[in-house]
Amino acid sequence: KYLLKFYNERRFTTLIVHGNHDNIPSMNECPDVPMFGSVVKQLSDSVFYLLNSHVYTIEGKTFFVLGGGLSIDKLQRREDFTWWKEEIPSYMEMKRGFDLLSTMDNKVDYILTHAIFKDGYEYLFGNTPGYKENDPMHNSLQVLKETVDYKRWFCGHYHHDEYVEELKTQFLYH
Repeated sequence: KYLLKFYNERRFTTLIVHGNHDNIPSMNECPDVPMFGSVVKQLSDSVFYLLNSHVYTIEGKTFFVLGGGLSIDKLQRREDFTWWKEEIPSYMEMKRGFDLLSTMDNKVDYILTHAIFKDGYEYLFGNTPGYKENDPMHNSLQVLKETVDYKRWFCGHYHHDEYVEELKTQFLYH
């Protein structure tokens, strides 16, 4: 509630992609609002949740969204209170996104995710076992990377700030 109030008081619009630790069931109860050629969830006057497997057109550019990521600390959390199983998109949710992209000749300007594809994870952490190597999003996003033509990919799950040209990926420290 604090962050929602903080961002709502700003003089700009805030768009959210879902990550881990997000109460997705609660966010899904918010009203649907048509925006950017699709539907978003309105969390407050100026804060909107971009839905997974949707493509949004913002200032003439297309953005595909597929949020979610594994919580490595879920054993220390309480289900449906501080951790939600919806942190990882369902198979059907991912399939819907891949199907939508195929109608667009598998081409968008930008991809917005929380987690990153397997190659990006290995870039950050190498081939040695790491704290998020079992994130089921990695393989699904790897297929997305190998299937879709995009200009730049944005993700923030790893709290790392760097643009990697060979991956066409901007890691965001959030």
